[in-house]
Amino acid sequence: MDISNKLRAHFAFSAAGVMPFPETRPGYLNHSASASASADADADAGIGCGAGAVDRFPFHVDHAVATPTWRIDGCVFGTTYWATPLSLLPHLPPLRIDVVIPDQLDWAPELWAVLDASESVHIHDQRAAGLGISRYLLLVLQRWSCDYPDFEQVYRALPFGSSITVGHIGLDLSEIRVQIRPNRGLQRHLLSLNTLQQWWNFQGQSLPTAIGLRELRFVRRLCSSICLIDHGGERMIFKSNTRSPSSIYHEIKVLLSLPPHPNIIGPPRGLVTMPSDSGDKGNLVCGFLHEYYELGSMETFLPQARKNHCLRFQDQVRWSLELASALSHIHSQPGMFYSDLKMDNVLLREIDGKISIVLVDFEQSRNLYTWAPPEVFYVEFIAELAFRGLARSECLTEQMMAGFREVIERYFVSRRVILPLQLMQLDYDNPDHGWYYPWLTSTPKEQDAGAVYCLGRAFWCIFEGVGDTSNVLGRSLSFDSDSEHEFPTFTHRTPESVQEFIKKCTSGAKEWTEEGPLGLFRRRGKVYPRGRTGVNGEPLATMEETKEAIKNVWEREIAKAKALLAAREKYAEGIADGNDLKLLGYLERPTLQDALVFFKDFQTVRRNEWPKIYCVS
Repeated sequence: MDISNKLRAHFAFSAAGVMPFPETRPGYLNHSASASASADADADAGIGCGAGAVDRFPFHVDHAVATPTWRIDGCVFGTTYWATPLSLLPHLPPLRIDVVIPDQLDWAPELWAVLDASESVHIHDQRAAGLGISRYLLLVLQRWSCDYPDFEQVYRALPFGSSITVGHIGLDLSEIRVQIRPNRGLQRHLLSLNTLQQWWNFQGQSLPTAIGLRELRFVRRLCSSICLIDHGGERMIFKSNTRSPSSIYHEIKVLLSLPPHPNIIGPPRGLVTMPSDSGDKGNLVCGFLHEYYELGSMETFLPQARKNHCLRFQDQVRWSLELASALSHIHSQPGMFYSDLKMDNVLLREIDGKISIVLVDFEQSRNLYTWAPPEVFYVEFIAELAFRGLARSECLTEQMMAGFREVIERYFVSRRVILPLQLMQLDYDNPDHGWYYPWLTSTPKEQDAGAVYCLGRAFWCIFEGVGDTSNVLGRSLSFDSDSEHEFPTFTHRTPESVQEFIKKCTSGAKEWTEEGPLGLFRRRGKVYPRGRTGVNGEPLATMEETKEAIKNVWEREIAKAKALLAAREKYAEGIADGNDLKLLGYLERPTLQDALVFFKDFQTVRRNEWPKIYCVS
């Protein structure tokens, strides 16, 4: 089944277990069915028609593609693109102007295949530049900007976080309407330096230096919230969030509150400000700066190192120890936790000839379900079906949500949680420890166990040399993009004693059950029932079988979520039986301190267990 951004709610989240599958544009779900499944599997790095796609456009391609005046750095789910007019570089501030286009379902059907509609959904990085839709947008944006009076002056003057919308994706470029949508409302939700200083009241500590947004020079967009910028000849990272500035304020607060640690990013190097239009609020904080780590993240480093046969065991042990030390440090602080551990948040730097890790991203928000502990994501699954403010789909009716609301409210009451939940709003309300309710409603011991679970999956990635643990339905990576090698499969790269420790750390993971990993699998731009992808000797599922599998998978996940919540209630009351305890795998996990001791021993007393050859293939 081909995927689109709108369809994610109908195959990637728990709502798919209760909502009927929507009627879609005729033919979209199977628009590339004529391509053989084996050819589909052998395509390069997750890019669909991409290279050469423009040669099959059903309209004339002029010199604009060969000499583009815009650049695309990446996208989010194929509907929001990070495009920059090249004529404004290198003197352009990081204005965060997104290009927004319609959902893939709404493109002209003749262009679904040639513009790589379903492929655009899962590619979120620089690979997006090779997609047919990106080449199409370069044409559209060039024609539009060339005809726009005083375009460069108008673009430079746009408010931070504005957007450019492309009205439709069709055959006739002359009919495409492009509009600038200035974001004049964002300022209402930004706060001044003085306000933040008063709210946080860091005794004897002033806020980092204020740096004006227009003093920065944009270099490249690295992800949705991250820009590489130049400031005074130094390349740095500018992090902002134009949709939820509250998350940025909370991250700044955490980074300023957290005592230093060698493997954790330090306090912001500067707070990025912009003047208030009204002039009565002073300079408003719209983001912060931190160091740029040129080696990138473990998400890309590990598979590259494995491919180049240069993963050294002593490095893997040291990285594991550094990561365990960083998380132990965070969780030792009153009320603090780290909820978003995955390999793209583990950056690398070289010190004295050794590569060490640096943990980043302290918004304290949700993680991918492939990384979050089951006692966290199962609470999320039910809460997202119960509360409108958390729902992942607008198609959920009040009648659908009522039963789930009763389940989750009973669970929270059993944990002595005061309802309603405090959720993140556009207007920052300075919560003590954020808004991420599954972690906030857990005890410190449970939070420790949750951190160990994420560590276990990270250990697996480090020793197996893989950038992610599992196939993710809405996102692929440039290496191992479809996660053919998934957790918990081990190879010779991971010593048996480390394998056993990872199993203990990830106790409760669904992969250890008879049912195994989530019963759905994304191969490039298509979703299949797991084991029914049509490649490697597997049978190929029909469209109706895929829809039925999606429904069944999420119905089972919802049932398990309800059972886990009930088991936690009974355990708190002291009446849990053996079946309940089987669901509470976190009770069997080691602690963060145990993880530290384990890898410290590997550096010293257990060196006899090291492989004789450090470079493994």
